[in-house]
Amino acid sequence: MYNPYNLPSNYNNSANQPITHNQSNPFYEQYTYERVLPPAEPQSLMSSAEHTKQLLEDAVIINETFRTSPAFALQLTTAAKNSDHQTVHYLINNLIKNRALVSFSPGGISINLIPLNESNNCCYIIMFLNWKEAF
Repeated sequence: MYNPYNLPSNYNNSANQPITHNQSNPFYEQYTYERVLPPAEPQSLMSSAEHTKQLLEDAVIINETFRTSPAFALQLTTAAKNSDHQTVHYLINNLIKNRALVSFSPGGISINLIPLNESNNCCYIIMFLNWKEAF
């Protein structure tokens, strides 16, 4: 059985030259192939960018609410401190048009913004905001 890693019995590399493959090697052709790539689809990128724009608008709404509403910030951090997942999810998802997957810890919140249509997995945005000093 042929092993491509075994050198031929008449091989002599006394000059310590690097071993190169060339087309005179009978086994060279069996390992070459031409990659066939699908055509570029700029329309998919453009559609993804449009959905991302909507997600960014939601991110701005969330950010502005956090930044400008002390009452909202207090309600959110209190619910998170008490591990009230339902209230935290409600508060975030009630602000936006798309969907948000929310997780939080005593020190911050992670918000994954994804398109409203569940079958559309073109894009997402992750926000992480701290409310506690880093250790």
